[in-house]
Amino acid sequence: MAWLDNPQMALQAGLRQAENGVLFIDNIHRFFAREYRQDSVTKALQKVFLAEEGNAIIIGTTTEAEYTDKLRGNLSISEQAHVLRVPPATVDECQKMLALVKTSIEREYELTIDPSATKAAAVLASRFIGDQPLPGSAVRVLHRACSMIKVAGNNVGEGQTATSKIVNQDIVALAISQMTG
Repeated sequence: MAWLDNPQMALQAGLRQAENGVLFIDNIHRFFAREYRQDSVTKALQKVFLAEEGNAIIIGTTTEAEYTDKLRGNLSISEQAHVLRVPPATVDECQKMLALVKTSIEREYELTIDPSATKAAAVLASRFIGDQPLPGSAVRVLHRACSMIKVAGNNVGEGQTATSKIVNQDIVALAISQMTG
């Protein structure tokens, strides 16, 4: 069974591997409903936070809005949490971070990402995607642009066909326009 299909199993496996160490959970808010709930994953996380079970330190990421909406009201979590607020990356910082993930995204989609595309993703995401800060929003934009080329059977932009396998600033602009309506 895939761990993505079973969050309880994924959490337990992560906790076993993090024994006497640190477990990093990206977007930790996804394990908590808007209103307090008592499912098995939430209970398991609470036991770890309350040091009732296991001895791993959990480091989780979330946005301010998601923390307020889903975690702050859960006293067993919020009373044990140490919140570190990190400001969103600047456009320049985001471009440097995108350079670090560019190769893995190219490999994943079997495409080439032009440097103009990473710059456009950072600039346009900072301007038009308000629900997620940089660099996450820019990475989302790059994934969308790559997906468009990967699955498109026709022209996806001026002078750009699905067979050209190059993501440029025009494809990024088209992707962001689809994402923002």
